[in-house]
Amino acid sequence: MWKLRLLEQALNSSHSEMRLSILFSLDVLEHLGKPKQAVMEIHRVSKGDAMVAISLPLENLTQRMLRIGFMLMKISRDSILKGAKNIPITKTPEYHYVGDVKSYNGMVETLKVFFHLLYSKYTPIGLHKSLNINGVHVFQKRKSRNLLKEKMNYAWKYRI
Repeated sequence: MWKLRLLEQALNSSHSEMRLSILFSLDVLEHLGKPKQAVMEIHRVSKGDAMVAISLPLENLTQRMLRIGFMLMKISRDSILKGAKNIPITKTPEYHYVGDVKSYNGMVETLKVFFHLLYSKYTPIGLHKSLNINGVHVFQKRKSRNLLKEKMNYAWKYRI
């Protein structure tokens, strides 16, 4: 519980000297209205050599094929999906990538502006991302003389 309070304190204070060494965001960013600002905040509260693990859902043929099962459950009036209004098969669900970043690739590119990509793994199978449903990425905070310039260009480009 103290770790949660520590994180809340770091995120709520714009002038906090508290910095975190390891940060996790597991299937969160794609649900935010302003994920770009969240990425900038993650960058702000992380230490100079911080490691950041981020999990994002992939939108590919495998994801769509898995949703066919949900569609069949809905057609058969399965009680689990009684309240479901819409289960899209051919497009990204309305609850994924709802904010100012509209795709998995866009989110990874946004993260690369602020962090250096160290490692990627696609789950649950591994191998290529087209066969999986999630991408898990490990980043390290970027140390670059040009980072301020890149952040300003990014903020200008996306009107943050």
